[in-house]
Amino acid sequence: MQIKLKTLATLILAALLLCAPALGAASVPTAPSPPATLRAKRASNSSIRLWWKQVKGAQGYTVYRADPGSSKYKAIKTVKGQTKSFYLDKKLEKNKTYRYKLRAYKSYLDSEGELKKRHSADSFSVSARSYTKAAKTVNVGKVKAKNAITIGIREERKVKAKLTPHKLSKAKGKKVLSKKLKRSITNKEIAKVNKQGVVTGKEAGTTSLKIRAHNGYTKTVKVRVKNYALPESFDLRYDVPSDMVEFFTNTHAEITALADYFQRNPKAGEGSITIKDPGDGSDWILVVDGLDLGPMEEVARHILLECPYDISINICDEGMLINMSYFNGVTMVFHTLDFSYKKVDWGDLLGSTVFEIAPRWYYDWGAGV
Repeated sequence: MQIKLKTLATLILAALLLCAPALGAASVPTAPSPPATLRAKRASNSSIRLWWKQVKGAQGYTVYRADPGSSKYKAIKTVKGQTKSFYLDKKLEKNKTYRYKLRAYKSYLDSEGELKKRHSADSFSVSARSYTKAAKTVNVGKVKAKNAITIGIREERKVKAKLTPHKLSKAKGKKVLSKKLKRSITNKEIAKVNKQGVVTGKEAGTTSLKIRAHNGYTKTVKVRVKNYALPESFDLRYDVPSDMVEFFTNTHAEITALADYFQRNPKAGEGSITIKDPGDGSDWILVVDGLDLGPMEEVARHILLECPYDISINICDEGMLINMSYFNGVTMVFHTLDFSYKKVDWGDLLGSTVFEIAPRWYYDWGAGV
């Protein structure tokens, strides 16, 4: 009797699994990770093609489908093998919406020697249609957005996305099946995103924003978060007096640490920090108005005592200003927001002699106090 090669391979696999208890390997395996990607596209007038990235350690996949008008998913196909990562769903109604999800699995033998599957959790679900070239409602063909953005800590930036319809349809006025988008950040320690697509920086580093359409088509946006409060140095070439250069150099660590503290702690308030001589020979008194300095009290005191001129530190929601009474006034500014994004006109606030001494840091000669 001739045995087909595929049947022989199945028998060998079963024999190996049956030997597992004797080898001490009959324990239930850990579940594989859920598939991280799943895409669906129209393959023909009556078929939809699914494909996904292979899951490490998975021995196969179970495909589930919810038919038009139903919310219940049913298993429709078991895709066996570690290297297979696609499925063609045929004999579908055209111009009808089908939804899919996927589970990876590992095979094992239970205590009675019966072959079982240990499934992963569900993948996310996707939806798609099959249709003709005359269809007016089609699947998304592409998700378009910026390739990368750079923001500061606590800075917000809305990332807009555009959906283009599948090019197969030649119908005028064609539209995509759904305009809804799912957004996620791969490293939530670095940034976060809301349902409206607004990304907020949380910590310095690089992560990715995933923007996913109804059929799983995805655009990946690189998100760089920089801590602009902590530049390595200030560029003080712009006619900055030598005693000012010495002051900014000696207090660089304290000034940037204070800026970073208020950048991260908006609930610390808005107000000012000054220092005054009590007039009795005792230590100068730190005067704090409207602010919670927390652990930064001695840092602020050091900055104010080091300055050779009268000085005040002012904190507002947009950043920090250090005002000094040198001749007709000098101001150093740290701004938490990108000027080009928020369209802030610092000329109205500081005058016209504003120089950038580090990204988001500015020095103004002649600002007044």
